[in-house]
Amino acid sequence: MQSINRSREYIVTDPKVFTVPELADLLKTSELNVYKAIRAKKLEAFKVGREYRVSQDALERFMNPQRQSVQSSDADGEAAK
Repeated sequence: MQSINRSREYIVTDPKVFTVPELADLLKTSELNVYKAIRAKKLEAFKVGREYRVSQDALERFMNPQRQSVQSSDADGEAAK
């Protein structure tokens, strides 16, 4: 089967996106806990149809929240100078 849009180039360079079951397995927790983190806005997610997806960047921010606050406080300190 040939692709009709052969000339179309895709710029996406393999971004990692996780489903809720994949994240639960990766974090060794339940799917319910992943859904709770999403609903509490602790874990940034987006929907594809009726299912949530979480980017690798969002997962890293969730796992290292102090890293983000340190970066923002550094930016605040430089802005005050």
